[in-house]
Order: sequence, then structure tokens, then C-alpha cells
Amino acid sequence: MKKIKVLFIYPESGYNTYNNISFKNGRYYHGIGILSAVIKKMGCITSLHHILNEFNAEKLNKKIIDFNPDLICTSSTTHMMMDVLKIGIFLDEYYKNIPSIIGGIIVSMDNELIHNIRGFHAAVIGDGEIALGEIVERMSEGLKLNELFSGISNIIIKNISNASIKVKCMDINTIPFGDRDIFKFENLDDYSWFKRLPMMSSRGCPFNCLFCANSVLSKYYDKNSYVRFRSADNICCEIEENLKKYPYINHIQFQSDIFFKDINWLKEFKTEYKERINLPFHCLLRIEQVNEEVISLLKDSGCELILMGVETGDEILRKKAGKNFKQNSILQAFNLIKKYNIKTGSFNIMGLPNETVSGLIKLFKINAQISPDLAQISIYYPYKNTPFYKEVEKFLIDKNQVYKTYFEKSLLEEKYLVNGFYYYYNNFLSFVTLYKNTNGFFKRKILDFRVKHRLISEGKLKNVKNSTFRIIF
Repeated sequence: MKKIKVLFIYPESGYNTYNNISFKNGRYYHGIGILSAVIKKMGCITSLHHILNEFNAEKLNKKIIDFNPDLICTSSTTHMMMDVLKIGIFLDEYYKNIPSIIGGIIVSMDNELIHNIRGFHAAVIGDGEIALGEIVERMSEGLKLNELFSGISNIIIKNISNASIKVKCMDINTIPFGDRDIFKFENLDDYSWFKRLPMMSSRGCPFNCLFCANSVLSKYYDKNSYVRFRSADNICCEIEENLKKYPYINHIQFQSDIFFKDINWLKEFKTEYKERINLPFHCLLRIEQVNEEVISLLKDSGCELILMGVETGDEILRKKAGKNFKQNSILQAFNLIKKYNIKTGSFNIMGLPNETVSGLIKLFKINAQISPDLAQISIYYPYKNTPFYKEVEKFLIDKNQVYKTYFEKSLLEEKYLVNGFYYYYNNFLSFVTLYKNTNGFFKRKILDFRVKHRLISEGKLKNVKNSTFRIIF
């Protein structure tokens, strides 16, 4: 059988410069790493074209000529749409006879996209391991482009309608460990700069935030197949394998939307991880998951940082968004974590539908009260087909949603956002610091008035020394 050569393209541009931090060599992307591992196990040869800055047609052309792939696979998030369009046009003009597929969250969020962009013959929806495996198997048997994708699960073929799609997925504990070599992991910022190992403990999320991609993706899956957790043994085996290859790793970064399944899973993880790995790690939790037993187990396991979504300071808006917890619950959760000397991080979204200046002030205040060690401030991005998208669709500046990032520009018309939105966004951390350092009832009321009416100059705000800083997780 012929060894199939598969070229992956990953347009990371749009993320590598943020908040005056330059990510020169990029970060590891689990999707491509795992897919490469799956088809390498089948005998394929894989390579990666990692776009770190602006798309460069000459560089991609050279890569294709040098590698001479049988199949081209592009994986992307929604925020990389601009480069995806450019890649598609380039492939359509120069390499339309090479089978080309697109996957990642960009097409899973909008499965009609494949019919509206150039250069890609098919799209992979949801998990890609089974679909890609079937495609390369057909290629090794000599099937041509016109018969390559027909009848494969999780695949939408260009210009062929599909009434509905249900995806197939593998047992998460049987999937090969991600191929970090394809990224030259030793050169990535994850390793060379942060000395961290990015890991996933699960796929999917059991919660249903109305602004989040999970509210769309979960609909493709059967009831019990979307949210899946790896076993503690499986996780530790992958970490052990990578620690041998990359000896300077000093902490593990779990990037799953939800880190743990239940208390029994967490107990098993603590035993396995502490005995076999015993390195500090970071993870994401929901406010509702925090209690004394959970945090105690995480501390004993080696957890040094927990990040959680605060999202908005407006309780009504937060409930509407799918996070039904009160301000007091946020305070109690962060205080409990700090009690165990674990660092905290908050995720915050500005510009959610129907947000007000009063809501933003509440967001500054709650962050001042919880005083997180790290804070991420994002501008709300209306992901296609999410419940919130339908509310704001008519207010979109760009109906095609082609901006590269949701950190720097809103897609919503200025008149829909609160008055002076960018004033509040650009100075978020300065406001948090001001509220944290202002004591006394009357002083706080004066500060509320000045903030509400934008009576503090941006120049003065820039001189406020922030105790937290933005992060990309």
C-alpha cells in the first residue's frame, strides 16, 4: 500500500501578539497533534505548515512543492477566518486537484460554511479521528477525489446538502497521544518560554452557556458521547512520555473546558498524579464545582492555579447567559481557593448582549473583591448558531464574521454597545485596581460617578499600576 503524505495547515495568526506579549514560535494545538498521531499509526507521513503571522502564499507554495502531499488538511478556529479564506483561494487557484479538507471549530460551528468558501472539497464536523482515518485508508487503496469522501461519517462534501449530521467518535482513552513532534514542540513558546506541557483531561462541557461554542457542538452528538473524560492512568501515561522527551517542563497546563468529572475521578487522579508526576498544574473549573473537598483534593494533587469564568458583573445577564450563580458564590469560591494558597484567574467578557455601564462597574468591583492573580478580558464574540447569536445578528458590522480575534475589536455596531465601550474595555484592569484601592463609602460613590460618566482621563488610568495582567490561556 502507498504511504499517504498528509500536510496539515494551522493558521495561528491572530493570537501570537496580545497585550504586548509576542508569541514568536506559536503554541501547541491538540487537534492537529492527535490527528497526526492517529494517521501516523496507520503508516502515513505527516508535516505541518504553521502560520504564525500573516498568510504568505510563497511560503505555503514552497511547503507544498517540497513535501508533495497527497492530502491537505486545514484546521482552524473561528477567529482565524481571514487566513482560512486566503488559504482556500490559494488552494483553489493552484492545487485544486489535491484533496483538501477543513476541520476544527470553524466548520463545526457553521457546517454550511464549506459551501460558501473556496478551495476545500469537504469539511470534518466534530471529532476528526475516525473520518480522517477512513479518508487516508481510501487513498491508500487508490480511490480518486470524486469518490474519496462519500459515505464517511462526520464529513460534509462541498455543494452536497446534508439534512442532519450525527458524529461518530472514538473512546477517548483509546486515542493515540498527540504528535508534538509535528509542531517541533521543543521550539514552541509553550516549552521554550513557559516550560509547560499543555494537556487535555476531557472533551466537551456539560454546561450550556448561551454564548459558548459548546451549545452548538453538543447537538451533533448522542446524549452520552459529547462530554468525555480520560482516565487518570491515561493522562499520566501521556505526561510521563512527554517528560522523557522534554525534560525542562516544570508544570502542566490542563486546557479542557472542564477539568474533572466527579469527586471519585478527582480522588483517582490525585493518587495517580501525585505518585507518578508530582508537578504543579493549572486547570479550569466552574464556580459551581468549588467546595472544600474538591479544592483540598486539588491542592493535594499539586494544583497551583485555578481559572474560572466570572464573565459579567450583572447577575441577571449572567443567568441569561447560562451561568446561574450569584456574586456571593463567586466571592466564596475565590476565597476558598485562596485559603488553600492556590492562585486564581478570572475570565471576563465585555459587550455581552444588553450589557450596561452599571453592569461593567459591577464587573470591575467583583474582580477588585476577588483580586485574581490573573485576568483575561475578552470582547464578546457572536459565534454563529449560538443562542446569543440570534439576539445580536442584526447588529453585526460584518455579517460574515471574518475578524481574526475577539480580543481587540467588537463585531457589534457601536450603537448596540454601552456608551464609551472601548474606554471601559481598554482600561479594564486600571478600573479594577482603582476600585480595589478605594476605601470609604463616599469615596467609592464618587468613583462610581466618575467611572460611569467617563470623567477619568485615559492618560491618568494608564498610570494606575495593575496588580493583575491579561493572559491567553
